[in-house]
Amino acid sequence: MKKDEPKVMSGKSGSRGQKSRIRCEVSTEARGKVEINRELCKGCEYCVSACPCSVLRIGDEINRSGYFYAVVSEPLRCTGCALCAEICPDIAIKVWRKVNRKDK
Repeated sequence: MKKDEPKVMSGKSGSRGQKSRIRCEVSTEARGKVEINRELCKGCEYCVSACPCSVLRIGDEINRSGYFYAVVSEPLRCTGCALCAEICPDIAIKVWRKVNRKDK
């Protein structure tokens, strides 16, 4: 692999363990944005396991319900794939994906 070539990570996604091919690379600008509602999060770690780019982790602080909640630890690696939001049983995650529009 060349120095400037982006790293492609294969990770498990979904309940059947299918492999996903998502390009994970650290850049100066994220392709997606993850927001986690810490009060809804119960720290199940499903989102951490689902993220093929290791964007999320379980934090060191607890929410009002006494759970260690998920946090975004590597925001520049986010691709906006939304696997974390899809797998979250508490609907605590929102993901936005950056859309590049070319001006004509």
